[in-house]
Amino acid sequence: MAGALVLLTVACYQGVRRCAFLEYDDDRFVTAHPYVSRGLTLPGLRWALAADLLYDSPSADYWEPAVVLSRMFDVQLFGLDPAAHHATNVALHAVNVALLFLLLESMTSLAWPSAFVAAVFAAHPLHVESVAWVTERKDVLSGTLWLLTLLAYLAYVRAPGRGRKALLIVAFALALTAKPMLVTLPFALVLLDWWPLRRELSLRAQMTEKAPLLLLSALSVAVTVRFNLGRLQPLPWPARLGNAVDAYVAYLRQAFWPTGLAVGYPQPDGAISAARLVLCVALLAGITVVAVRLRAARPWLLFGWCWFLGVLVPVIGLLQVGVQRRADRYVYLALMGLSLAVSWLAADWAGSVRWRRLAIGGAGIAILAALSMVTMRQVAYWRDDLTLFTRAVSVLPESPIAHQGLATALLHQRGDASGAEREVRECLRLRPDLVVAVQGLAGLLVQSGRAEEAAKTVERALPLWRARGGSGLAELETTLGLLLAHAGRPEEAARHYAAAVQADPRQWAALYDWGNLLAVAGRYQEAEARYALALRTNPDHVESANNLALVWLLQGRTEAAVGELSRLADEHPASALVRTSLGRALLQAGRPRQAAVHLTEAVRLDPASGEAHFQLGRALAGQGMAAEARTEYAEAARLDPRLPPLDY
Repeated sequence: MAGALVLLTVACYQGVRRCAFLEYDDDRFVTAHPYVSRGLTLPGLRWALAADLLYDSPSADYWEPAVVLSRMFDVQLFGLDPAAHHATNVALHAVNVALLFLLLESMTSLAWPSAFVAAVFAAHPLHVESVAWVTERKDVLSGTLWLLTLLAYLAYVRAPGRGRKALLIVAFALALTAKPMLVTLPFALVLLDWWPLRRELSLRAQMTEKAPLLLLSALSVAVTVRFNLGRLQPLPWPARLGNAVDAYVAYLRQAFWPTGLAVGYPQPDGAISAARLVLCVALLAGITVVAVRLRAARPWLLFGWCWFLGVLVPVIGLLQVGVQRRADRYVYLALMGLSLAVSWLAADWAGSVRWRRLAIGGAGIAILAALSMVTMRQVAYWRDDLTLFTRAVSVLPESPIAHQGLATALLHQRGDASGAEREVRECLRLRPDLVVAVQGLAGLLVQSGRAEEAAKTVERALPLWRARGGSGLAELETTLGLLLAHAGRPEEAARHYAAAVQADPRQWAALYDWGNLLAVAGRYQEAEARYALALRTNPDHVESANNLALVWLLQGRTEAAVGELSRLADEHPASALVRTSLGRALLQAGRPRQAAVHLTEAVRLDPASGEAHFQLGRALAGQGMAAEARTEYAEAARLDPRLPPLDY
C-alpha cells in the first residue's frame, strides 16, 4: 500500500521534469548562491551552520542548515540540472507520503483510512508550491524530519527509555534545522497523547516529559525572531487578527475546493469588513463547538481540527513577514489534520455496512482522481517564471507580488522592457511602498536612459517609509545614493548612504557603496572603514572583502592584500572578480608569473571583463611576452574603452 502511494505521488508530479529554475528565489538560494552553487565544500559547511544563527546573512532565508546542505548535496551530484533538483523534492514528498501512512496505520491499526489521508497528502494541489518549487525544499525536508520525529515519539511511548528519549530530542533538533515553523511539534505530541495514543498524563507530567522539546522550540523562536525583526510588517494587531481568521477560512475553503491557487495572495488594503469577519469567526467557532461536543464519541474530529489550527499558528500572520497574505506552502503539514478528520468520519459512517463501504470507496477514488488532475495542471504552471506569474496575475489581478514577478519574467525571458515597466507600475499602483518594485522601476528607467526619472521615482517613495523607518527606508536611501553617485553627484550620494546606515545600521549595501564612493575619491582610509563595517554586518559579501583588500593595496599594504585575496580565492575559486584583484596584487608584489595564472583563470571565468584582460596583459608583459600582452590590451580596450592604454 505504501508503494502504491509512492507511485501516486510520482504520477502527480511527473511534470516537474520540465520545470526550470525560477528567478523567484531559486537563483538567490541555489543557482547564484555563493556557497550552494559550488556543491559540498568546507567553507559552505561553515556557512550553512553559521548563517542566520551567528549573523544576519542576506543569502539565507532562516537558519536552516539541513536544507542548505541538501541543496549542496544535489549540486555536488547533479550540478545545476533543474530536473534533478526537482526530482529530489518529489522523492522527499513521496517519502513523506509513505511515512504518513505507516505512522497512522501503526497508531490506529486502520489501513484504509490511513491510506486515504496519505493519498490526499500525496495528490492535493495545495502542496504543489512546496514540491514543484526548488526553493521550497525546506517544506518537504522539514516534513520528512517532522514525521520521523513523530515515529521516534511513538517508539518512545511504546517502550520508554533514556535512549529513545534522546533519539526523540535529536530528531526534533534536526527537524528545527530544516524549518523553524516546526516549533509547534511538541504541542502536536500532546494531541497525539490524547488521541489516538490515549495516554493518561496530567498536564504537569506532559510539560515535564516534553520540557526538552519545548526548550528547543523556544530557542528556535528566539533565533528566528532575532534575525527577522527588520522584515516584520507594521500592521496593527486588530488587522493581524482579522487577517489570521480570514486566512484560516481561505485555507479551509481551498482544502475542500482547491481553485484559485496562485503565488502571491495579497494583503488587503485595510481591515477586512465587519460582516466578513463575523462570518469567518462564526464558521471557525461553529466547527470548534461541534468538534468539542463530539470529542468523546468521535475524538478524531477535535484532533484533526486542532492539528489544522495549531500547526498553522507560526505562519498565520500574527507576526507578518513579507507582503504575502498567505501561501499554499504553509499548509503542507497542517492539511493532514483536516484529511484525517474527514477520513475517519467517513470510515465511522460506513462501519461494516457493505453498500456504505462501496459508496465511500467510490467517492474516495473520485476525489483522488480529481485532486490528481488538478495537481498535474498546477505543476505545469511552475514550468518557468513567465508561465507562473502570467497565471498568478490572471488569478490575482490585485496582487503586487504577481505583477512584480511578471515584470521580472517579461524582462529576462522575453527582453520586453516596456511590458516589464507596465507591470511594475501596476505593482506600485497596488502597493506604492513595495521596495523591490521601486528598485525594479528605477533599474528599468536607468536602462532606458532615464536616470533622472529613476532618482525622482525613489525620492517619491521615501516619504512613505520615513515615518516607519527600518530596513525598507534604508534600502531606498541606498538605492537613491547609488543613482546619485552614477549621476556624478557624490556629496548627495554620501548623504543618502549616511541616512541609510542611520535608519538601519545593518544596511551593509549602503556601507559598501559608500566605501566605493570614497575609494574613487582617493579617500582610502575612510573607504577601508566602510568596507570593514560592511563585512562585520555581512561576512558573506565577497565584493566588500575584495575591495577592502584593494584599498590596502592602494595604500601600499601589498602583502596584506595578497594574503586576504588569496584566502578569498580559496573560498570562492569561481569568482572572476577576486581572481582579477589577486592578479593585480601579485603584480604589485613583483610576481607576474603567479599573477598570470590567476588572471588567465579570471578571463576564462568572465571573458567579458575588460579589467581581467588588461591586468593579464600587464602580467604577460612583465614576463617579456610582448605579443601576447598586446593581444590582451586590444581585447581590454574593445571591451572597456575607459581602461588606460599601456605600452610595455
